[in-house]
Amino acid sequence: MGMSLRQIDYRLKTGDWIRAYPGVYRLAIVPPTPEQQMRAAALWVDNGVLSGVGAAWWWGLVEDPPRRWEFQIDNTAQRTLQSGVCLIRRWVDPRDVTSRRGVRVLDQPMAVLRAAVSLEGSRRGHGVRVIDRVKQRNLVTAINLQRAFQRNRGTWGTTAMRDLLERTGDRAHSDLERLGVKLLGEAGIQGFTVNLRLRLSTGRPVELDIAFDEERVAIELDGFRYHASAEAHLADLERQNAVIGDGWTMLRYGADVLVDEPERFIREVREALGR
Repeated sequence: MGMSLRQIDYRLKTGDWIRAYPGVYRLAIVPPTPEQQMRAAALWVDNGVLSGVGAAWWWGLVEDPPRRWEFQIDNTAQRTLQSGVCLIRRWVDPRDVTSRRGVRVLDQPMAVLRAAVSLEGSRRGHGVRVIDRVKQRNLVTAINLQRAFQRNRGTWGTTAMRDLLERTGDRAHSDLERLGVKLLGEAGIQGFTVNLRLRLSTGRPVELDIAFDEERVAIELDGFRYHASAEAHLADLERQNAVIGDGWTMLRYGADVLVDEPERFIREVREALGR
């Protein structure tokens, strides 16, 4: 803003300004606030993404600000550690980054998940409480939580995220079923049963999410538990092969297809039904 280093030094010497972080200063007469501290940290980090509990607090999803502001960065520049700031070199999906009141921050679903992992790590039950609260208040939907989880699967903390989502008794699978039924109804496709229970010719009992019994076409919708472990994946494949071996055509979809590509979902169902 046109100020020289001498002018900055003068304000620091007179006490008008107080150094917050390298190259970042605040007015001495203004009492510090959590927002001020976070903005100062964001200016120093420069191009980082506010994450963890701080991101959830910035969205108004949790009441108390964190003791340390966590920022995800994707560069390798060396920085001197600063009090009250935690820098994490971690990849973040661009779809999970947005801007809120001039600060780059994780979008709400991912902010909830990251905050829940941090809080659960410090005290059991706190992360579960955060997820339950935002869902009860309809601030974040179960499907959006699932999509954020799936996009970031394999990065740090996603194993803990999956555990928290399962422990909260998440209704993402039911939400997917409702969305699938809604899309089918809007497309004029009828003749299906939701959660059809049947017994295969081998005697094995199964339940199909959405089933067209006459055409023997099944639609399976994958929630958080899908591929949760190698054992679960193998059991899921065995079940799928048993259904197909009994003469059924099976179509599998996750939230990404139903939400982002509903036309593809309807087109492939029509093709399978021959309608």
